[in-house]
Amino acid sequence: SDFEAEEAPEGINVGREWGRLVLSLVLVVVGVDALVRAALFFGEETGIPSFVWGITFIAGVTSVPDALISITLARKDEGVVSLSNVLGSNIFDLLVAVPVGVLIAGSVGFQFDIALPLVVFLGIATVLLFIQVRTRLVLSKDGSCVLLGVWVVCVAWSAADGGRRFVASASGASLVTVRGRQERDSSRGGDMGRRG
Repeated sequence: SDFEAEEAPEGINVGREWGRLVLSLVLVVVGVDALVRAALFFGEETGIPSFVWGITFIAGVTSVPDALISITLARKDEGVVSLSNVLGSNIFDLLVAVPVGVLIAGSVGFQFDIALPLVVFLGIATVLLFIQVRTRLVLSKDGSCVLLGVWVVCVAWSAADGGRRFVASASGASLVTVRGRQERDSSRGGDMGRRG
């Protein structure tokens, strides 16, 4: 059946609601800026690659509002709106947030070997979600566990891949440092031989 919207409750102060919306947006902007700065700081301090922070910490924290909205709507038996909120948010992120970020920043570089697996996980998650809700948009507890399991696999893969990249870059840096020392020592030895 078609979706039927409930009638708006009476006695709502439209101006006050707009004020709440604007204040909420300001708080979100300030919070997101602080979140990104904190994630970048901890990434530099711990040496964990930024994309691992992005797919875990930043993605999780910025998705909390979506989760709260979906939980609230699910409790009100508004499954269609809950699903459209989640999918609409991801569509907005991909088709608006990323391009606007590029337009503002000038350019953004993506590493294909990092981006491709993430896009594959996104595709798998979307297909699995539609398989789970194929009839009457009902998501069972078992289906929810499957989707959570896929998320755990995605995060585990990202962490393992990030760790591998970190070790490789650290090893490369150590190798460069060792080679640099050897070259300096050999040049000093050559200087000493010429002096002697």
